[in-house]
Amino acid sequence: METLDRFGFVAAFEGRAALIKHEYDRRLAGAKHIDIMAFGLKSLWEDYHGQFADWKQRAHVRILLIDPESSYTEQRDMEEEELPGSIRGSAKRFLRETEGIRNETTKHPFQVRLYTCLPSVNIFRVDDEIFWGPYFIHAPSRNSPTFVVRRGGLLYGRLMSHFDTIWSSDTLSRDPTSADVIATNDEA
Repeated sequence: METLDRFGFVAAFEGRAALIKHEYDRRLAGAKHIDIMAFGLKSLWEDYHGQFADWKQRAHVRILLIDPESSYTEQRDMEEEELPGSIRGSAKRFLRETEGIRNETTKHPFQVRLYTCLPSVNIFRVDDEIFWGPYFIHAPSRNSPTFVVRRGGLLYGRLMSHFDTIWSSDTLSRDPTSADVIATNDEA
């Protein structure tokens, strides 16, 4: 128990996305800081795109999305046994569909950067807690175990450092360009 406390563990779940949506909902209701790092964000778009404008009114939102031109998208499609181009298409759709909200000038930014480094974990920070989990071979991300850690625990600080390093690095991430949102025939 001492180790769990030292590392800041709050909870663990068998999967993420729809499987634990109620856990996200409870925390997102009054969130002031939201940081997300994932592949194509298909589930996030499906579950929350109707709330993005509300998030932008009260929270600072930073999203690290896989660079749709990265070869890692193809690799992960193969690892998840998805159709080739699935993650690339989801990433481009997310960029296209959030273009307006990302470019609005308001008190709170809704920012997206494209990461170009090897993805290692899924991160969904809401204020003082982080949902995080690994990526497994032959398993969709949504079916991977997810852990929740709290601010003050060892893992919270390490995960935020990981996120912030990628976010602020011009070699590990980049701002989206207009070319990133253009759909190809199979992504339209």
